[in-house]
Amino acid sequence: MEKNNEWYAIGKDFCLSDEALYQFTAAFREDMEAALAGKESSLSADRTFIGLPTGREGGRYIAVDFGGSTLRAARILLTGKGYYVIERKAQMPLVVPGKHDFTSKSATAEELFDALADLVSQVADKNKHYVLGHTFSFAVEQNELGDGKLLSWVKEIGTSGVEGKYVNQLLTEALKRRGYTLIRPVALLNDTTATLLTAAYANEICNVAVICGTGFNMCFYDNRKKEIVNLEAGEFSRLTRSAWDLAVDKETQHPGRHLLEKMLSGAYLGRIFRRLVMAYFKTDQIPHISTETLANLIRSESPQETRRLMSAAWGRILTFEDTKALSNLGASVFVRSAQLMGAAVAAVLLHMYGHEEVPNQTIAVDGSVCTRVRGCLPVMTEAAFNCFHNAAGNMKEMKALPEFLENSSLVGAAIAAAIVMRDRE
Repeated sequence: MEKNNEWYAIGKDFCLSDEALYQFTAAFREDMEAALAGKESSLSADRTFIGLPTGREGGRYIAVDFGGSTLRAARILLTGKGYYVIERKAQMPLVVPGKHDFTSKSATAEELFDALADLVSQVADKNKHYVLGHTFSFAVEQNELGDGKLLSWVKEIGTSGVEGKYVNQLLTEALKRRGYTLIRPVALLNDTTATLLTAAYANEICNVAVICGTGFNMCFYDNRKKEIVNLEAGEFSRLTRSAWDLAVDKETQHPGRHLLEKMLSGAYLGRIFRRLVMAYFKTDQIPHISTETLANLIRSESPQETRRLMSAAWGRILTFEDTKALSNLGASVFVRSAQLMGAAVAAVLLHMYGHEEVPNQTIAVDGSVCTRVRGCLPVMTEAAFNCFHNAAGNMKEMKALPEFLENSSLVGAAIAAAIVMRDRE
């Protein structure tokens, strides 16, 4: 009983009440609508310069995805009628210990974009013409779909010589250094926009997308403007943060920024959990584990295996009571993440549909936290339904269900390139 009380005392900040979620939804909606009206807000209403696909876009394209812990490239065939084929794919971790670290300040723009060009060379035929779509999930200043200037790195990346530069121009120069002069980047977008494009290409109705992987973001389709709007949702700051959130924030590259992202995304959940483990064992000598490792620890259905993995991770012998307590703490971190995502989805739908019923549609969802953590989707869905009905009234239907997508960042980049070529015809 004493141990049970101990883990709950540490983890109680991650057990959000219905009222706390309702307040979050209301505040998120207020900030979203303030941003759309051009007023002061912690959220953005950034233009993406692209609308939704028709589903009939076709052709063969090169896609590049840079936004998480892995660089990826692919050659993708869009067949029309909402179907696509990933013909070739190549990827590379941003960090390989003892070999390279493209995230460090000592790494250069040339080294980073040469690595991207190398991946492109693995999927593209050198003597063929291609247009390329680039999913680049960092804050950019953008005046057109074709390119944008990186404002500042996030997600603990510090590569030198990229901030203030045009991203697709850097990629074009790297491709030329590799002799790939027939490949032309024509679109730059973030992963949330790419996810919405992918879902809208394959489904009849999809107007909202959520990404929760290394980072967190949301976007929606503004039917009046006929354009996708990027909310930069990870920047939302009207939050009640725990002592654990505050401690993690102080350690990061940009303290005081990206506050919601630091409460629910993959770059930070492992750090938060480490703080909880330190408090549980009353020591600061606890090694860091990644969010992916944490998800694997609490996914195991064997108490013996979980105990073995946890003991190995932290270099100490755990009791079964310790194992259960720490599993509960880890689960509570993920539950809060899923609940906050659902509450944010409700806010976007309330803005879009107000007092009307939400029509049948898909909410596009991607990112490692969503796809690798068991139970994330049901918790997210329940929070969205509850928050929506609390604000709109129980008589209003919310016929919007989250749906996982695979490879959406790559496929969406190809679709963006196809839209550019379609609109030029």
